Amino acid sequence: MIRFYIFSISLLCFSKALAQPKPIIDTLYANDHQAMALFFPDPIRQAITGSDDFIFTYNRENKQHFGLLQGKQSQDSNLLIISDSGLVYSYILAHKPQLKEFNRFVATSEAVGHEKQVYDNIKPKIKSITNATKTVDYNAEFCQYLITKNKNNSIRKTKKHDITLELKNIVYNQNKLYAILKIINNSSLDYDINYLNTTVVTRKKGKNKSMQSLFVAPKFVYNMPTRVLKKRSQTVVYVLPKFSISNDRVVNFTLNESAGERDLRLKVSSKVINDPD
Repeated sequence: MIRFYIFSISLLCFSKALAQPKPIIDTLYANDHQAMALFFPDPIRQAITGSDDFIFTYNRENKQHFGLLQGKQSQDSNLLIISDSGLVYSYILAHKPQLKEFNRFVATSEAVGHEKQVYDNIKPKIKSITNATKTVDYNAEFCQYLITKNKNNSIRKTKKHDITLELKNIVYNQNKLYAILKIINNSSLDYDINYLNTTVVTRKKGKNKSMQSLFVAPKFVYNMPTRVLKKRSQTVVYVLPKFSISNDRVVNFTLNESAGERDLRLKVSSKVINDPD
């Protein structure tokens, strides 16, 4: 239902601006192996995609001016962003195998309206939007609980160039899979994160060995940083739709460094995914 109201808000923004020049809704392109960074004039307060096939990751705790866009091949969708100043930005989302640009600096002139323009018109819908907000709040509280509870746990880890990606635990709750991951930077340089992806990989045996990879979009990401300072660490929770995998499949958590080559890939077996402790 929340997606329905996203579209309603966008339409109301347009109707309020009929007396003004009609805003141009631009298209943003995304894929699952490259990240598009969007920089806004004001810090991002809220961002919602119309489809789970696209994800826009931003810092919900410490508001920042930028976020990262990724997505897998699917039908076109949309992205709604509300800045700290109340400006509303709306974009069409489409898949593209290769990106030509990786950074976009958004001007205030791209805003389609201001949230105050539509507030009075969406009062009947406030209850549904509030329920969605409560869901996000529950996810955040539960994720923080999992971080605290699994502080001393360790299931799998991989290390490269003094950077460690560690899986603390896998937890199932309310048809969701919670992956508690820790990024440890023991190097002498800060680690700027381009993306952290989840993929299910199928290994085909025989003479013609091959691998098929399926991107799994998170429903919610908690405590995801854009940078891990040197000699510091950060614990992240990826909330994924509940799933199980066959014995010939593994789940890869891939950590990619922005403007660097210290990339990590953590392989997790079907046993860990299907039967966590």
